[in-house]
Parts: sequence; structure tokens; C-alpha cells
Amino acid sequence: MDDIESITFFGIFVSVVFSFLVSMADSFLKGLDKNQVIEVAEAGGDKYEILYTLLSQPQKYHVALALLKWLSIVSALALSFPLLISPPKIVPPIVIILVFVLLVELVPRNYSYPINTNALIKLLYILRPVCWLLFPIILPMTYLSRFLIRLLGGKNITIDSIVSPQLLETFVSVGNRQGDFDVEEHEMISRILGLPDKVVREIMIPRTDIVHLEAKSGIDEILRVAIQSRHSRIPVYLDRVDHSHNIIGILHVKELLDCWSRGKTVDLEQLVSSRPPYFTPESRKIWDLFQDLQSNRLHLAIIVDEYGGTAGLVTLEDIIEEIVGEIQDEYDTEEQVECFQISSDIYSVDARMNIDDFNVFFNSNLEVVSVDTIGGVMIDHFGRVPEKGASFQIDRLKLSVLEADNRRIYRVTVDQKISNGTNLTKSNEEFYD
Repeated sequence: MDDIESITFFGIFVSVVFSFLVSMADSFLKGLDKNQVIEVAEAGGDKYEILYTLLSQPQKYHVALALLKWLSIVSALALSFPLLISPPKIVPPIVIILVFVLLVELVPRNYSYPINTNALIKLLYILRPVCWLLFPIILPMTYLSRFLIRLLGGKNITIDSIVSPQLLETFVSVGNRQGDFDVEEHEMISRILGLPDKVVREIMIPRTDIVHLEAKSGIDEILRVAIQSRHSRIPVYLDRVDHSHNIIGILHVKELLDCWSRGKTVDLEQLVSSRPPYFTPESRKIWDLFQDLQSNRLHLAIIVDEYGGTAGLVTLEDIIEEIVGEIQDEYDTEEQVECFQISSDIYSVDARMNIDDFNVFFNSNLEVVSVDTIGGVMIDHFGRVPEKGASFQIDRLKLSVLEADNRRIYRVTVDQKISNGTNLTKSNEEFYD
């Protein structure tokens, strides 16, 4: 074997090894488990950064790896071509092809052992500089592949298709720890990530708290309700408000004032006839409702239960507040504090407090499928609306009725003394920021 053949075989060997590494990296990426990604993300550092870059641009990396693999294959075939001539040698090229099939196709495709994320990160470190050098080729190839996929009716790989909300939340938490986000940004992003899982029932204003008008109300009553409530839109009903069929429309106060200022007779039923109510079930996802309200240019939805009864009401502002937090304007009165401390171990809690928020605040684990609020937990336990002072113990906490009437519970006290002196709550400041 002369020097030229030695160099040729060395070049072929390098091409085979490089294409094998590229194929293994591509195989690792396709089989990467989300739990492994979460572990890497929680560790933070350089590994987190390279993995986040990869997951935010998955198609570019797949194009880069495919391009590198085929460049290696073509290089090896080009180097083996002289072996076919002068003098002809058939065996070496056949062996090279078989080695390529084995190392570049069969082994990576059939690799079923748990993927080592550290090995993947190291491979990406090796390949990333090469990807940068090939960027002028990778970019147009990426866009061309996306175009062809859409042309064939397929769906392009996006970060949404491979990254779960849990993984995104982990990335955000790591970024927050590293100082990439401030507290407000972190909380807002966390709220947005949690929004798709929330249903309308969790944020609606219950029927008993809805400000509404009877269709036969006179102008004095209408103005009184509008001034006292300071709402710009008020549901109007016939006879009873508890059934959704009885809600006939939504009064826009500005239209009422326009009609009244011109000295016209105010017929409430006729005035709201052009503003029919928008109904939606209480089990609907908040995000879906938000998109519908936007597309239909509506600001208010009437929530109905499975029997067609009026369950509550949700406004566009309620949904936005789930993202940005409480919105107060000059007309808003100071809302009753949902939860505040009475003594070292006792808290006063609004009975309308959501169970999930309660669990976060008190580090508890209440799970009552049929209800959503702490007041509902109390009623579910007693099988009726309990009287003031009624109490019971649940999940290391003692719940007592603080304020109630014969129809509903208003406030509940939570006693932590039975929790072996352990302070189970987060600070109010942390919870309500």
C-alpha cells in the first residue's frame, strides 16, 4: 500500500467516523425524552443554553445534521473512487458501503438504550462550529424544506411540538434563577403557560355576585344600578336570572345614556335586542374563550352549567388579569383581601378562594372533584350550608366558618396549630406579588 492509498483510506475512515457521530446525534435528538431535557434544564449552565438553542430551532439542526451526514458519505465515495480504477479494486468500495450502512443507518436507527444527555451535549458541542460554517447553505435549505412540507400537506416541526408546558416552565425557572427574567416577567410567563389548562369555571364571577337588570326596570332603577356598579355592560333578564334562556341581552351603558340624553323613552328590552348574550359552558378552556371573544369583538360571556342554568359571568378583563395580575382603575373599589393573617397560626380566607390557590398558599393537598372553592369544600363536607362556627379538620388544617348566612359561606378561618407547629404557608407578599 503506497502513501496515496494510505491517505485515501485515512480520509475514508475520518468520513465514516464523522458521519457515524452525526447519525448518532440525529438519532439522539429524535429519541430525546422530555424528562431528560427537564433534568438538563434544571441543572442550568452551558448545557441548558445549548439545549434551549436546539429546541428553539429543531428543524435547522435536523437540516444541518442531514447535510453533514451526506457530505461525509459523498466525501467517502469520492475518496474511494480511485480504488475502482488503476488497478481496479472492487472489494474495498463494497466494504466501505457496508460499513456506512452499518454505522450510519442500522446502528443509529436501532439504538434503543436510554439516551445519555451528556453524550448528546458533547456531540452538539463538536458539531455546532461546523453548523455555523455551513449556515449559508443550511438557512435556504431549511426554508425550502418547510415550503415543500407545507406543499405536501404536512406539518413542520416547531418548538410547540417537542416542548411541553412543563419543560417551558423549567426553562423559565432556570432563566429566572440566572437573572434572565425579573420577578414580574417570570410570574407573567408562568401565568401564560398555565392558562391553557384553566377552565372558565375557575375565574368566573358566580351568578350570586352578578350585577343585572330586569327587562321591565324603569329608567331610575337602571341609572341607579349603572351608577352604583360602575359597569359599562350589564346583563338584562326576564323574570329570573338563574336560567340562561331568561337572559335576553347585554346593556351597554353608553347606549343607554345616549338614548336618555336625547329625551327618548328608554325601552330596556328593545335597547338590548341588538346585543344578544354570548353563552359558553363552564368547562370551556379559558384560552379558547379568549380567542372567541377577540374574534367576535365581545367583552363579556355568560357562563352556563350542564343543565342550561346560569352559572356565572366572565369578562375579557377577567381573562387578561389571569396573565398580568389584578387591574385597578380609578373607579374600582378596594377588593376584599382573599386571605390575611389573624394570628401566628390562624388565617381568614375568602370562601370563594380557589382550591388550587389555597393549596399553594397553605402547602396543602386538598382534592375535591365536585367543587372549586373553599366554601364549596365546607358545603361538600357538611352536606349543607353550615352555620357560623361549624368546623372540621382536613389535611392537617382546621377549617371553621367565620361568616355565613342560610344560603352561602362568605369567610372561613384556617387554623394551622394542628400541623405540629410547622409553618405551612408561603408569605403573603410572595403569594400576591
